[in-house]
Amino acid sequence: MSVNTTQLFARFDHEMRGYFTQTLPASLGVAVSGGSDSLALLFLAKQWCAGHGIECRALTVDHDLRPTSRQEAEWVVQVAASLGIACDIKTWAHDDPKANLQAQARNARYGLIDAWRRDISHVLTGHTLDDQAETFLLRLKRGSGVDGLSAMASVRDMGDWSILRPCLNMTRQDLRAFLMEHSQTWIEDPSNDNPKFDRVRMRHMLNDMRDAGLDAKGLADTSTRMARARDALQFYTKQLARTSVTTEYGDVIIDLDDLNAAPDDIQFRLVAAAIGWITSQTYRPRFSALKSGLEAVKNGQAATLAGVVLFPHKGHLRATREYNAIKDMTGCGQFDHRWAIEHESDHHIAALGPDHATTLEKHIRKAIPHRTLIVQPAIFKGNLLISVPTLLDQSQKGATFCSQDFFHSLFRH
Repeated sequence: MSVNTTQLFARFDHEMRGYFTQTLPASLGVAVSGGSDSLALLFLAKQWCAGHGIECRALTVDHDLRPTSRQEAEWVVQVAASLGIACDIKTWAHDDPKANLQAQARNARYGLIDAWRRDISHVLTGHTLDDQAETFLLRLKRGSGVDGLSAMASVRDMGDWSILRPCLNMTRQDLRAFLMEHSQTWIEDPSNDNPKFDRVRMRHMLNDMRDAGLDAKGLADTSTRMARARDALQFYTKQLARTSVTTEYGDVIIDLDDLNAAPDDIQFRLVAAAIGWITSQTYRPRFSALKSGLEAVKNGQAATLAGVVLFPHKGHLRATREYNAIKDMTGCGQFDHRWAIEHESDHHIAALGPDHATTLEKHIRKAIPHRTLIVQPAIFKGNLLISVPTLLDQSQKGATFCSQDFFHSLFRH
């Protein structure tokens, strides 16, 4: 091994040991496109797994976007086989996507990985320092704030599995030199040099910026500092949530005096987290919409955004599900991704709705805001209202949240 190769593997080993400080997994997955980054990752992962008695399996995705894609996927399988690694091919079934192609392909890959991995809980991807810098420039172009400019996380939680990115501190040049030392070629995807894609334009810009002394490492370092700033803001947002937020009937209720006393960014973060928890959506509303909605509530008005109604109520900001967003939904065991309800097989679940809300006892209608009441999950038999489980006595309730509690899910990213 040359010195460069030795140093690269030492850095890889350091990253991997950081992921598994107590127990090593029985197996690891590697996502391989055939490009230089992921192919170098496969070589590094093979060596690391062999040294720790871990099974290494690989997956390559045929995106079916150009005539040679299947041939390239089969070539990846052959390279993996030469390393003694079993590699499967999954094909993305699509209808010739056009809008936001790269994002669609990325989401499709994650779905195919999840369907493939079986008992594997950790899948490695070949994101590099260059990817960090390109992402930073992309988000800077889009006007992102602290969160958007924060470094790509080394670990991405995907629910019951994780994506690991052990090459984030390595450059693409490092990995290509590593492959050349192993006399290993790689696939050059033509789309990686197609200026119609924003990321490619950022890659070319980064090359031009090096002459001015601004390189991938400098941008990645700034991105890391942004991540630390984000973590600090999240910490204080969570502190505010602990003292000033309650949940009731699926609503998030925030003390308005406490909210107004907090810095603006903390306010926006807390309200955005409330919206995300109610809708089960990962991405925040647009900042302009979030700002307008919060201003409306402070002025005594209601505002609707991203499927949630924000409105002032008894000195609080109350966030509840928007009725129009769920009025046509029906469910069997779950409703609106949030509620799990036990019921008879010939019954179904739907939002209570304004008409059926009027049939409830007066003291219930007085105690619960109308906007909240009409979006409660109700059990129906045909058009007949059977019950509203969330309104029953605690001992009789048959509705539970499917998602994590608000505070636990506050800062998933």
